[in-house]
Amino acid sequence: MGFFNRNHLFRLMLAAIFLVPLVPMYITPALFVPVVIFYLLYTRENPDAYQRMRRSLAEIRRSRFSLAFMLLAVWSLVSVVYSDDKVMSLAGAAIYASAFAAFFILKFELNRPFHTKMVLRTYIASVVVVSAYHAAQLVFFAFFSPAPFVRTEHTSFIEHGNILACYMLIALFPMVVLAVRTRKRDLKLAAWYAFVSCLITGSIFLTGSRAGMLGVFLGILTLAFYSSRKFLVVLIPASFMLMVVPYSRNRILDIFSYEQNYSRLRIWKAALYMAKEHPILGIGLNSFFHEYPGYVARFPELNNPYDNNVVYHAHNALFNIQAELGIPGMVLLMLMLVAMYRSLVRYLGSEKVWRDGLAFYSGFAVSMIVFVFLNLIDNYSLTPKIICTIAILAGSMHGDARNKGMLHF
Repeated sequence: MGFFNRNHLFRLMLAAIFLVPLVPMYITPALFVPVVIFYLLYTRENPDAYQRMRRSLAEIRRSRFSLAFMLLAVWSLVSVVYSDDKVMSLAGAAIYASAFAAFFILKFELNRPFHTKMVLRTYIASVVVVSAYHAAQLVFFAFFSPAPFVRTEHTSFIEHGNILACYMLIALFPMVVLAVRTRKRDLKLAAWYAFVSCLITGSIFLTGSRAGMLGVFLGILTLAFYSSRKFLVVLIPASFMLMVVPYSRNRILDIFSYEQNYSRLRIWKAALYMAKEHPILGIGLNSFFHEYPGYVARFPELNNPYDNNVVYHAHNALFNIQAELGIPGMVLLMLMLVAMYRSLVRYLGSEKVWRDGLAFYSGFAVSMIVFVFLNLIDNYSLTPKIICTIAILAGSMHGDARNKGMLHF
């Protein structure tokens, strides 16, 4: 067996998956460049792998999610051509390209049961590292440092509190469902998942992210609706902590802040202006920050003193995609969301899925509902650590389904 083999490819992929939340955000897409290069060399050295790659490329058109994901990555690259900020647009396109590459390799090459289980374990390990380090930051600044813990500065390995909250919300509900469904057959494992769930929840509340806190409640309500009413019991201590602790209560009450809401409405209005002037192609991926000052200068009603007119995105993924990628981008995004939920429903309804995978992706389905909610009041459609994480988990699920004979998944 030569050096360029599947085992070494898999180890390289696991290393990249573990490092996704740990490295600086601008490096995240580059993590999968060595994986892609190794994969291409692997297919060159192994005729069987090369034939599998060719069949996989032909198979993409029969998978709605895979096809929409690939076309979105391609359209992102096309938008670089007409963008006025080509560097930022190219950086944004690199996020989608690297995420799709990870998805493709996990779905079509690294899709055996052992691969799927190790991918999920590696992902959980990285989540534990991020949340544990966040807790350690709190302990250090509370007891061992004269400086205070600052929620906007001490956000573990993630660059921003809102992004950390979103990243943790994706992991929270799979951990909760795993804790519940493993308690009868393995109490120690269930206790571990419960501990990780508490660690993640604490991290979300430490960020002070209002959307993150609301996301916890929305996820619990969703679990109660489609899984078990017993989850409603969790709302009692969560509500108590939210409204009694001054820190969290004040953050939630900020939702009704006229100044902040008025600022957000002006940003949304600017995005709609951009979409109206560039309905077909958009302004180019990741170009909102570059175009926004010009729109404020042209339309005085968009003046936004709360943010000093420094706005990086539209704080709404739908508005942002429509403004930057036009109608094709919006259509592809909608197709991806619909295809994602359809594939989750099919996967969770199959008798071929192993029980821990069924539990994990039951929680992941809730996470995706919460993720859509978060993107209606903010924008995570171009956050490298979030997009790559979702691509990894989706790729692992699609790969497991494909390996088990769920064709055109």
